[in-house]
Amino acid sequence: MEYGIAALGTASKTNFQKIERVQNHSLRIMTGGIKSTPINSMESVRGLESLADRRKKKIVCQYTKFQHLANHPMCKLITNNPRKRLKRTNFTASAQQIHKSLELPDLRPDTPLQSSIDWPPWNQQSQIEIVKDIDGVTSKKSMIKRELHCLTQNMLDKKYPSNYWIRAFTDGSASEAHNSKDAIHKLSRAAQVTIFRLRTGHNRLKHHLFSRFKIGDGPNCPCGANRQDAQHVLQDCPLLDDARLKYWPEPREMNQKLYGSAPQLGITAEFICASDLTI
Repeated sequence: MEYGIAALGTASKTNFQKIERVQNHSLRIMTGGIKSTPINSMESVRGLESLADRRKKKIVCQYTKFQHLANHPMCKLITNNPRKRLKRTNFTASAQQIHKSLELPDLRPDTPLQSSIDWPPWNQQSQIEIVKDIDGVTSKKSMIKRELHCLTQNMLDKKYPSNYWIRAFTDGSASEAHNSKDAIHKLSRAAQVTIFRLRTGHNRLKHHLFSRFKIGDGPNCPCGANRQDAQHVLQDCPLLDDARLKYWPEPREMNQKLYGSAPQLGITAEFICASDLTI
């Protein structure tokens, strides 16, 4: 979708919407969202920027690249500021407008880069200590990973306190500490679709089908409640009390059932499957 998208910087709104429809259709396939599911909800769960925002980024990157390619034909074209049509803009004008709206610094080739330091950092200290031994660690093969981790952390906390030193992890060992991915991606395809539809409220329960599409005889639950939605099914419906007690012997908040860990989300999906409800 992004290949050559910078060339669509001058495309009309109608033509660009045709490409957006392709992406939106793909998002519905990936997330299992129904027709009424908001686009931003599908983009959020997949961690995807909107196509319009990605187009802006590509346009600015391509414009900056052309500025620095002195022998490229586009460099002379964007430098001379070609005239734009009355009803349509051009690539240069679009890039400059986006550049200005984002308040980006000017990166023209004739703008020298200012040095922030007068002395290279590797020459500021002549005595550099390289630590190769850790107290308590004799052989990596004879120790488990958890033990090695604990001994290393103890050594760092003792010799290099975090309030005096900036710790830089270059071996990728700290990547999992910043892993903010949703646990929904660890579930099966069917469970992902179930959880996603319950989260957004755009599902096949009676309340949404009747209020949005006028399908069915009303939004009421068979138990007699005024609306059959995710909150009612997971927390309140008396017809599902036995199944609810089976899967959650102890009370669970709605947030834990829909946004908790992978095992918690898996239990929610199993509960919906056992309830014979179509989500």
